[in-house]
Amino acid sequence: MTRTTSRKAMDFEASDIYGKTIKLSDFSGRAVILCFFRDTTRPSRNSRILELTRHYQEWSDVGVEIIVVFNDSRSQLKRFFEKRPRPFTVIADPKLELYDLYGVQRIVGKDLVAPTSLGEKSGISKIFKGGLAWLSPVGRLMPAEFLISPNGMIAHSWQGRSESDHIPFDRLETFVMSVRVAMRKKALMNKSLSH
Repeated sequence: MTRTTSRKAMDFEASDIYGKTIKLSDFSGRAVILCFFRDTTRPSRNSRILELTRHYQEWSDVGVEIIVVFNDSRSQLKRFFEKRPRPFTVIADPKLELYDLYGVQRIVGKDLVAPTSLGEKSGISKIFKGGLAWLSPVGRLMPAEFLISPNGMIAHSWQGRSESDHIPFDRLETFVMSVRVAMRKKALMNKSLSH
């Protein structure tokens, strides 16, 4: 499910899988595709990761960065990505702090609920309807993607309704194209101002 928004992206500070400190604000002036996945063991993740890998250099050249977040531990992710290196930033978030910051949703039984319902009475009562999967702090996390413009605003957000539900690829390409056009205009303006 997609939403066009105009809210400011929430800044965060986290460590990538190699221990480097990453802040969203470090990418100011560049666009960011921020992707949330459940874990590296799910085959449905691989096709999206491969798409992002294939297009990373082309998109990076026009000013688009990719940050992917998994709920695995740093050691699990490091082992996985040492065998399958990726050119983009990978963040481990086993405590779900970034998931909660961005409101990444979870499935409880047949209901899609925000993570804020974890401690609420309605969320607790759904444990019994949702089965044993919800007894884990993760429940069934759904994928989510946020397209963040160079000015730090969220242009589009996508909350998956199934484990393989990602923002359509043509929408990613449209976003990248809009960034390319904006960057060209900015470069032309800067050039004309310098003369």
